[in-house]
Amino acid sequence: MLKMAGIKLWVLTGDKLETAENIAMATRLFTPQMRIITIKSSDAGEVESQIDGYLRELPSEKERKAEAKAERARRRKQRKNEKKGAPAEVEMDDEGAGTLGMIITGDALHHALSDGVRRRFFDLSNQCACVVCCRSSPLQKSQVVDLVHRYRNPISLAIGDGANDISMIQRARIGVGINGEEGMQAVRAADFSIAQFEYLVPLLLVHGRFMYKRIAYVMCFFMYKNAIIATVQLLYSIWSGFSAQTYHDAYFRRGFNLVFTAFPIMLYAIFDQDVTRESALRFPELYHETRRNESFRVWRFCKWLGFGFYDAIVMYFFIAYWMFGEGSPIDGSGRNVGLWESSTVLYTCILLVVNLRVALHTKTWNVFSWIVWIGSLLIWFPFICIYCSYVAVLVREPQMYGVVYPLLASAHYWLPVLLTATVCIFPDVLIRYLKRELWPSAFHIVQEMELKDKKARGFCYFC
Repeated sequence: MLKMAGIKLWVLTGDKLETAENIAMATRLFTPQMRIITIKSSDAGEVESQIDGYLRELPSEKERKAEAKAERARRRKQRKNEKKGAPAEVEMDDEGAGTLGMIITGDALHHALSDGVRRRFFDLSNQCACVVCCRSSPLQKSQVVDLVHRYRNPISLAIGDGANDISMIQRARIGVGINGEEGMQAVRAADFSIAQFEYLVPLLLVHGRFMYKRIAYVMCFFMYKNAIIATVQLLYSIWSGFSAQTYHDAYFRRGFNLVFTAFPIMLYAIFDQDVTRESALRFPELYHETRRNESFRVWRFCKWLGFGFYDAIVMYFFIAYWMFGEGSPIDGSGRNVGLWESSTVLYTCILLVVNLRVALHTKTWNVFSWIVWIGSLLIWFPFICIYCSYVAVLVREPQMYGVVYPLLASAHYWLPVLLTATVCIFPDVLIRYLKRELWPSAFHIVQEMELKDKKARGFCYFC
């Protein structure tokens, strides 16, 4: 299952060659269809010649990438030619699913890790789906981890259950210790502890994938919502000739990240799952997106910043300028709108847009999500009504006294808020729709499969 997830596997063990090979076969790390390379010589020259010979026989990395690219193009073309409504398949990346395996002894590994050979040894091992190093010492285990970091620099994970695995666990990016019969030494040196080796699969494919996507989204979302509030202030500073006048009230700014937009994203970071646990285990290919860091790349980060700038510009000019320009009445008395009226309306629009965008990207809805999301919107109105009474005078913000009461009874408050929120959210809705319909990711396909299954059983997808 880990191989299907595209994870390169290295087995570093102290067992003898025959035992290590039998274990690899029993655990399906090696399959009968795979070509197994065996390097077991204790002579340095022979080890080097064997590595060079295998490298000459195998295709180069450029050729392998070209073949994988052609295969992916063939699969995409095949899916397009399928009839509408045909069952979709989750595309599996070819990387890490090769038909080549390697087993190397400790004596041969000592020579393969020497200065003149280790680069070629890594190139050879990089073409293998699994590498088994038998009769390896604790020092060699840590040296293998260093070798991978030197030439590939991946997010590496080392798992062990004994004291001889401590150096390997500490050298890896992530260390997992098994609380077994060999004591607690590996657990104390590790970042995570599990009771059985089989728990590694859900740790990576379920919890690891879910937490990665949640953290990536939360980071982007925090940049997005703060980009809005900062860009609005920047636009007002330009419009006011850099007069140093703040656009929003001080307590509005303090409550933005602390109260009004904090809890929906907090619930997202706790509960959200784009697919169910069962589907994450059923389709290990979903882990490819996590392995390639697709949810937190620079372009995705810039996309969220772009949404923040777009929303701020639309809201500022639509509300603060066009809808509330000079001479625009607020009620039948002919009273004109001032700075604090327009900033209050725009702040309401910011809260609505930010919480709507969280709702748009939330995949798991439960009773807590609904309560927190609706509550984050509704709590604003009691707060502003109480704050704009004598409380504003008590906290030394007299300019806010009585600001909101005429607004709540005026169409100049409700209409621009709803229209502006629609204009801000629509591009994201359109992009997500086109992405799902025209260029679906693997988890989109799995979601559709889950939806059909739950509809057949009479359930709602978001339950």
